[in-house]
Amino acid sequence: MTIFRQGPNSNRLESINRCIPNLLRKTLLYVGARDSRIQFGKELKQAGYQMDVLEIWEPNIEALQKLNFFNKVIQGDVREIYKYVDQDYDVIFWWHGPEHIKKEELESTLNNIEDLATTMVVLGCPWGDYPQGALEKNPYEVHVSAYQPGDFRD
Repeated sequence: MTIFRQGPNSNRLESINRCIPNLLRKTLLYVGARDSRIQFGKELKQAGYQMDVLEIWEPNIEALQKLNFFNKVIQGDVREIYKYVDQDYDVIFWWHGPEHIKKEELESTLNNIEDLATTMVVLGCPWGDYPQGALEKNPYEVHVSAYQPGDFRD
Protein backbone atom coordinates (compact mmCIF):
# COMPACT_ATOMS: atom_id res chain seq x y z
CA MET A 1 0.00 0.00 0.00
CA THR A 2 1.28 3.48 -0.87
CA ILE A 3 0.57 6.21 1.63
CA PHE A 4 -0.07 9.47 -0.14
CA ARG A 5 1.13 12.49 1.79
CA GLN A 6 1.26 15.95 0.38
CA GLY A 7 3.70 18.34 1.92
CA PRO A 8 2.79 21.97 2.53
CA ASN A 9 5.06 23.21 -0.29
CA SER A 10 4.26 20.62 -2.97
CA ASN A 11 1.46 20.36 -5.46
CA ARG A 12 -0.70 17.30 -6.02
CA LEU A 13 0.84 16.37 -9.37
CA GLU A 14 4.36 16.38 -7.92
CA SER A 15 3.18 14.25 -5.00
CA ILE A 16 1.43 11.72 -7.25
CA ASN A 17 4.47 11.47 -9.54
CA ARG A 18 6.75 10.94 -6.53
CA CYS A 19 4.55 8.34 -4.79
CA ILE A 20 3.04 6.57 -7.80
CA PRO A 21 5.43 7.32 -10.69
CA ASN A 22 3.59 5.38 -13.42
CA LEU A 23 0.02 6.41 -12.59
CA LEU A 24 -0.15 9.28 -15.07
CA ARG A 25 2.31 7.90 -17.61
CA LYS A 26 0.76 7.00 -20.96
CA THR A 27 3.12 5.37 -23.43
CA LEU A 28 2.54 4.68 -27.09
CA LEU A 29 4.55 2.89 -29.75
CA TYR A 30 3.77 4.31 -33.17
CA VAL A 31 4.56 1.71 -35.85
CA GLY A 32 5.61 3.03 -39.25
CA ALA A 33 5.98 6.72 -39.96
CA ARG A 34 7.75 9.18 -42.16
CA ASP A 35 8.36 12.86 -41.58
CA SER A 36 5.60 13.79 -44.04
CA ARG A 37 3.03 11.38 -42.55
CA ILE A 38 2.48 10.87 -38.84
CA GLN A 39 -1.26 10.35 -38.87
CA PHE A 40 -2.93 11.37 -35.59
CA GLY A 41 0.53 12.23 -34.20
CA LYS A 42 -0.41 15.73 -33.12
CA GLU A 43 -3.64 14.53 -31.52
CA LEU A 44 -1.87 11.72 -29.65
CA LYS A 45 0.73 14.15 -28.32
CA GLN A 46 -2.03 16.54 -27.20
CA ALA A 47 -3.68 13.63 -25.37
CA GLY A 48 -0.50 13.30 -23.32
CA TYR A 49 1.11 10.22 -24.82
CA GLN A 50 4.86 9.76 -24.57
CA MET A 51 5.58 8.33 -28.01
CA ASP A 52 8.30 6.16 -29.51
CA VAL A 53 8.30 5.09 -33.13
CA LEU A 54 9.29 1.81 -34.79
CA GLU A 55 10.17 2.32 -38.46
CA ILE A 56 11.96 0.00 -40.88
CA TRP A 57 13.30 2.24 -43.67
CA GLU A 58 16.62 4.02 -43.01
CA PRO A 59 15.80 7.30 -44.84
CA ASN A 60 12.63 7.61 -42.75
CA ILE A 61 14.64 6.95 -39.58
CA GLU A 62 17.02 9.79 -40.40
CA ALA A 63 14.17 12.20 -41.16
CA LEU A 64 12.21 11.24 -38.03
CA GLN A 65 15.25 11.76 -35.80
CA LYS A 66 15.59 15.32 -37.15
CA LEU A 67 11.95 16.09 -36.30
CA ASN A 68 12.49 15.67 -32.56
CA PHE A 69 8.84 14.54 -32.31
CA PHE A 70 9.26 11.06 -30.78
CA ASN A 71 11.09 10.17 -27.58
CA LYS A 72 12.84 7.27 -29.28
CA VAL A 73 13.18 6.42 -32.96
CA ILE A 74 13.73 2.68 -33.28
CA GLN A 75 14.77 1.08 -36.55
CA GLY A 76 13.23 -2.35 -37.00
CA ASP A 77 10.66 -4.59 -38.63
CA VAL A 78 7.29 -4.92 -36.89
CA ARG A 79 7.22 -8.61 -37.87
CA GLU A 80 10.19 -9.09 -35.53
CA ILE A 81 9.19 -6.51 -32.93
CA TYR A 82 10.81 -8.38 -30.02
CA LYS A 83 14.25 -7.88 -31.59
CA TYR A 84 13.89 -4.11 -31.33
CA VAL A 85 11.42 -3.28 -28.58
CA ASP A 86 12.30 -4.21 -25.00
CA GLN A 87 9.42 -2.63 -23.08
CA ASP A 88 5.64 -2.70 -22.86
CA TYR A 89 3.52 0.20 -24.08
CA ASP A 90 0.06 1.23 -22.99
CA VAL A 91 -0.95 1.55 -26.65
CA ILE A 92 0.57 0.31 -29.88
CA PHE A 93 -0.67 2.30 -32.86
CA TRP A 94 -0.18 0.64 -36.28
CA TRP A 95 -2.08 2.86 -38.66
CA HIS A 96 -2.03 1.81 -42.30
CA GLY A 97 0.49 -0.93 -41.73
CA PRO A 98 -1.06 -4.41 -42.00
CA GLU A 99 -1.40 -4.08 -45.77
CA HIS A 100 2.40 -3.80 -46.02
CA ILE A 101 3.06 -7.34 -44.77
CA LYS A 102 2.01 -10.69 -46.21
CA LYS A 103 -1.36 -11.92 -45.01
CA GLU A 104 0.15 -15.12 -43.61
CA GLU A 105 2.45 -13.00 -41.39
CA LEU A 106 -0.38 -10.98 -39.84
CA GLU A 107 -1.49 -13.36 -37.07
CA SER A 108 1.97 -13.85 -35.55
CA THR A 109 2.76 -10.15 -35.93
CA LEU A 110 -0.45 -9.15 -34.16
CA ASN A 111 0.15 -11.69 -31.39
CA ASN A 112 3.57 -10.17 -30.73
CA ILE A 113 2.18 -6.63 -30.80
CA GLU A 114 -0.65 -7.58 -28.44
CA ASP A 115 1.88 -9.09 -26.01
CA LEU A 116 3.63 -5.70 -25.74
CA ALA A 117 0.46 -3.57 -25.42
CA THR A 118 -0.93 -3.30 -21.90
CA THR A 119 -4.15 -1.48 -22.83
CA MET A 120 -4.89 -1.65 -26.54
CA VAL A 121 -3.68 -2.06 -30.11
CA VAL A 122 -5.01 0.34 -32.73
CA LEU A 123 -4.91 -0.82 -36.35
CA GLY A 124 -5.90 0.87 -39.55
CA CYS A 125 -5.78 -0.42 -43.10
CA PRO A 126 -7.79 -0.12 -46.31
CA TRP A 127 -10.62 -2.60 -46.86
CA GLY A 128 -10.29 -4.63 -50.02
CA ASP A 129 -7.73 -4.45 -52.78
CA TYR A 130 -6.00 -1.06 -52.73
CA PRO A 131 -2.90 -1.29 -54.93
CA GLN A 132 0.04 0.91 -54.00
CA GLY A 133 3.65 0.82 -55.10
CA ALA A 134 6.73 2.23 -53.46
CA LEU A 135 6.23 5.80 -52.25
CA GLU A 136 9.22 8.13 -52.25
CA LYS A 137 11.32 5.11 -53.35
CA ASN A 138 10.46 3.25 -50.13
CA PRO A 139 10.01 -0.45 -50.98
CA TYR A 140 8.20 -1.03 -47.66
CA GLU A 141 5.30 1.17 -48.79
CA VAL A 142 4.12 -1.43 -51.32
CA HIS A 143 0.75 -2.97 -50.47
CA VAL A 144 1.27 -6.73 -50.47
CA SER A 145 -2.04 -7.78 -48.84
CA ALA A 146 -5.70 -6.90 -48.92
CA TYR A 147 -8.02 -7.27 -45.94
CA GLN A 148 -11.71 -7.36 -45.16
CA PRO A 149 -13.32 -6.58 -41.77
CA GLY A 150 -13.73 -10.31 -41.04
CA ASP A 151 -9.95 -10.82 -41.23
CA PHE A 152 -9.57 -9.10 -37.84
CA ARG A 153 -12.26 -10.91 -35.86
CA ASP A 154 -11.43 -13.67 -33.36
